[in-house]
Amino acid sequence: MTLTLDFLFIVLMALVAPPFIVIDYAHFQYNCVSLGLTVLAIVCILKDQMVIGGLLFTLAVNHKQMSLYHAIPFLVQMVSSILVKQKGFVRAFRVGLTILSTLVLLWGPFGNTWPQVLQRVFPLKRGVYEDKVGTFWYVLDRFVPLKSKVPDSELARLCAIVSFMMLLPGIVQLFGQAKSEVSITCDHDLC
Repeated sequence: MTLTLDFLFIVLMALVAPPFIVIDYAHFQYNCVSLGLTVLAIVCILKDQMVIGGLLFTLAVNHKQMSLYHAIPFLVQMVSSILVKQKGFVRAFRVGLTILSTLVLLWGPFGNTWPQVLQRVFPLKRGVYEDKVGTFWYVLDRFVPLKSKVPDSELARLCAIVSFMMLLPGIVQLFGQAKSEVSITCDHDLC
């Protein structure tokens, strides 16, 4: 058996990863669970298994809201795969039903207290970002003190608008990529 460079890279990454996992678990973060579920969901989406991918990603987001960083591209990929590639209403319904059913199963035990849980998960009342959290907004605040000059509700709106504008080129690219894949793989006489 000859060792390829790809194989050696995979072995090296496997040998280097355990310290990060140990640190992650020692700090009670458990990021590996949500990241693993996200990776599995991406593999399922790429293999055109939308229902399982939707289920796994819903579990990832509900395990740790850190996975919300991937939510918009993930949603766009799923929607473009279903709509642009004309997979049909029934398939979209099955994916949506799976996601909603998973949410009901996970959030159902909270009963009428789910709004309080949601506020705890997304503590916007403490501000859009916390001090010393390495985000774009924190770095910007060092140069332009938005947090002290703009009310939290306005800052949340500003952050949402700017974040969406920053995501827009990627969203357009994902939809365009799905359309080009359809035109490349589709023989016009058979479509």
